Amino acid sequence: MTIPIAIATYRKSLEIAKRRRRTFRHVLLSIRWNFALLKKRKRALPHGENFSDALSKISVSVINLKHRKDRYEAFSREMASLGITDWTRIEAVNGKARFPETDGFFAGSAGCTLSHIAALEEVDWSSCQGAMICEDDVEFLVPRADVEAAVAAFLESPAIDVLALSCRARGGSAAINDRLRLVVGVVGRGCYIVKPHMVLPLQEAFARGLPKLLAGDRRGKGDLMWQPLQSRRHFFATPRLPVAQQSTGFSDIEGRDLGAR
Repeated sequence: MTIPIAIATYRKSLEIAKRRRRTFRHVLLSIRWNFALLKKRKRALPHGENFSDALSKISVSVINLKHRKDRYEAFSREMASLGITDWTRIEAVNGKARFPETDGFFAGSAGCTLSHIAALEEVDWSSCQGAMICEDDVEFLVPRADVEAAVAAFLESPAIDVLALSCRARGGSAAINDRLRLVVGVVGRGCYIVKPHMVLPLQEAFARGLPKLLAGDRRGKGDLMWQPLQSRRHFFATPRLPVAQQSTGFSDIEGRDLGAR
């Protein structure tokens, strides 16, 4: 009986430590946020009430491999469901073709990183306040009004730099108004919105991961490379209620079917 009790005690201690780390991250994030608002004299607007035209203020781009016509068609239906008619297709970089001597997973991940860099480069900032970058397997879980409310709250909050609409947040989080919560440890780049000043920091962060990916190091993945930005100078947010996810389907990078995430 001693060994089972010891194992249970150890697991309990790990759970307690995990909760304490989560609490610490939450407190630290809240302190950073409030200090930033005080220092910069910026405020987060509470609701995003004036959201009826929020989606018209951003550009929308989708990253799509040439042979994935199925995903292009699925994304087209998603846009139609939101009433978005003006969006741009960015042809994804086929990493496995560009880096044939690299392991398929890492070559595909490098292609994905290059595609996100290119999508950010293609934004016409003269005609928008933010840019939504989507991977072609994103699906929206809520009506247009709910998406617009989240986008409006983001655009109206000058201290928030990136809004991740489809992601998993594995670090700290802190609610800042009725619509949004700050997050760190964002995993997944299925759909996110950036403000103009974030293009270069994101491109540089993603680019720093390329040598790692080509050397077979998973730590070079884009959603790991942008995490230092979230815990230092910048603020990433997500809607408090999920609005989008990456759908079930075959992943060219993983080479297998993945579930919704």
